[in-house]
Amino acid sequence: MNIGDKIRKLREEKGITQTELARLSKLTSVAICNIENGKRPVPSSGTLQKLASALHVTTDYLLSDEEEFSDEDILRDPNIKMMFESAKGLTKEDLKGVISYIRYVKSQSKKKKK
Repeated sequence: MNIGDKIRKLREEKGITQTELARLSKLTSVAICNIENGKRPVPSSGTLQKLASALHVTTDYLLSDEEEFSDEDILRDPNIKMMFESAKGLTKEDLKGVISYIRYVKSQSKKKKK
C-alpha cells in the first residue's frame, strides 16, 4: 500500500473528508487530493508530520509498508482488551518482559512472511 492509499484509508476510517483533513493538518485540500492520488508520491517531512498528527499515527507508520491496527481497530478488538485486562497489576519489570515477548513474536511472524 502506498502512502497516498494509506492516508486515504486512515481518513475514511475516521469518517473525515479531504477538506476536513486539510483543516486538521493545516494543508490545502489540493495537497491532500494530490497525495492520495499519487500525484505527490513522497510528501516532505513537515507535511508527513502534519498528516500523522492529524490522523493520530506516526510518520513511521505512514512511510512503512507494514499494516497496523488503527485506533478504532484496537478499541474494538476483544483480544487486545483481554490483553490489557490481563496486564493489570503486573510490575514494571513484568511488563518489560511482556513487551519483549511481543516483539519476539512479531519478529518471528515477519520472518515467516518473507
